[in-house]
Amino acid sequence: VNNSEDVKVNRIKVFEIGTNDLFGNVKNLKLFVDGVQVGGTVPAFTAGATATTDSALFEDLAGLFTIAKNTSKSVVLKADMTPNTDAIFRNDGADMQVRLSQATGTATATSNVSAKGVTSGSLVTLASNCVSSLTCDSSKKKVVKTKPTFTLVSPSSTTLIPGEVEVLRFRITAHSAEDLMLVS
Repeated sequence: VNNSEDVKVNRIKVFEIGTNDLFGNVKNLKLFVDGVQVGGTVPAFTAGATATTDSALFEDLAGLFTIAKNTSKSVVLKADMTPNTDAIFRNDGADMQVRLSQATGTATATSNVSAKGVTSGSLVTLASNCVSSLTCDSSKKKVVKTKPTFTLVSPSSTTLIPGEVEVLRFRITAHSAEDLMLVS
């Protein structure tokens, strides 16, 4: 980090890039810095022309958060998964993945990431430390229609004796909306 002044981040735009293009399966997107929500809650991704342009925009011209000179901040994106009664799913689930895509060089007011120097008011120069040049991708999450319920079942005996003894018994039940397949 080599900032000559504190930096105020005004804008962060993220994209849903899951291969299934089911952006409606996520709602109430929120950004957090230092455990505190910054900016408003985005109700859902906005549909784009292609699967990789579905987006959520967090913007506050007064600043979402400030990064002190020569320091960094971790930004966390959180979202609620849509209940299966409202979501679109496939039999094998849906891939959910988010991307931060930024350009290097001087930010603009409409860059996917935009920030200004607190003292100068000038747009900052962006640099990328993402693994894949200019995009930082989250890990894939598999969104499924069903959820298992685990229930503790009483063991056949509560007496411990030498040798092989049952120490845990539980039941797995699939939700009524869909079958459940367990894989190892």
